[in-house]
Amino acid sequence: TPCAYVVGQSQEGELLTTSENGQLFDEQIGQWQSLYNQIYSQTSADSQGIFNIVGWNSSYTGEPIPAAQMREWLDDKVKVILAQKPKKVLEIGCGTGLILFQVAPHCQCYWGTDISSVALDHIQRINQEGPKLEQVRLLHSTADKFEGLESEGFDTIILNSVVQYFPHIDYLLRVLEGAIKVLTPGGCIFLGDVRNLQLMEAFHADVELYKANPEDSIKDFKQRVQRKIEQENELFIDPDFFRAIQSYFPQITEVEIHLERGQHHNELTQFRYNVVLRSATILDFSTDFPELNWTEQQLTLSEVRNQLGTSEGLRVIGVPNSRLFRPLKSVELFRNSQDFGTTEEFQAIKSEIIPENAVEPEDFSALAEDLSLSVWVTWSDTPDRYDVIFAPLENSQRNYIAFTPTHTVKPEGQLYANHP
Repeated sequence: TPCAYVVGQSQEGELLTTSENGQLFDEQIGQWQSLYNQIYSQTSADSQGIFNIVGWNSSYTGEPIPAAQMREWLDDKVKVILAQKPKKVLEIGCGTGLILFQVAPHCQCYWGTDISSVALDHIQRINQEGPKLEQVRLLHSTADKFEGLESEGFDTIILNSVVQYFPHIDYLLRVLEGAIKVLTPGGCIFLGDVRNLQLMEAFHADVELYKANPEDSIKDFKQRVQRKIEQENELFIDPDFFRAIQSYFPQITEVEIHLERGQHHNELTQFRYNVVLRSATILDFSTDFPELNWTEQQLTLSEVRNQLGTSEGLRVIGVPNSRLFRPLKSVELFRNSQDFGTTEEFQAIKSEIIPENAVEPEDFSALAEDLSLSVWVTWSDTPDRYDVIFAPLENSQRNYIAFTPTHTVKPEGQLYANHP
């Protein structure tokens, strides 16, 4: 058969036996399972192939996110994953196969697991009709089940747009612990589409402002945003969690945190990010490059280009993020405004906001491609800015830039994630 489908190994048992909230976590996982079985059961003429984006709807409009934007989103993920040169892959939460059908043809072995049997049935059917990928194995399972996979020797483990459905960050730690055990030394774990805790308020404020009626009072609007934050049922994670990951897992030696690639301004490119974790690797090149401060030195892209002409590498810090300028200014207004007035007045103020020296992250990616350099775009210390690192492509023939994780853990009381 082109695609083996292993059934009967899924165990919907205790997800977090160490937690008092184990039963609640079970219920949350069960709710997501039911929801996605229902969503994946929906059929439409344009969602039956290997590019099945059913369920990918805008939080703003409720309508499907345009296919062109989803293709851009997918291409970014696939490019990062294929850059790792994967041969033996485990994808946890493979869904309808968006990543699987793009990456599996390049691999010797590809295991896909999911809690939705409907999604796995879709992959099985499409694979038999079209690609006939013999190397694919499917397993109906929760994310924290690794029994029987210990001997597979995976070099790449993928969790794409999955961790937001985990019931708690402790569950993510449990999944990562299991993933590391079945990962070969030097292998990597890719986490895609992670929702940024630092931008949670900005996200909800932006969505609710878009949905608001012009005559809605600011007071009611504020209450709606606060209610959305309190009722949020998805997991948002601070990028600092991954910067401190070695405190939890000493085996992790390299961490990359990427802003999402893409020309479009949408909730995927604005409020989410990707992470690559590597185990038991040795950094064999320097990233000790000259550093420029975008704002303090009032830089321009042309000045950065000129500097790159005379340097082996370059670090540019504190670049204002044009994708987030208005959403974050909305939050600033939202926090500082009085309770009188209407959202129409609020929207008028927002529309007049002019980004101050803000730059599209894609402009730096384009510059790097133009100059045949590697580029790494990540969050700065504050969520409204990002840092960019340029490096020569020939650095040990590595087409990525990685950094050792910091060992600092947040003080007690400062949370890395919300509580869905």
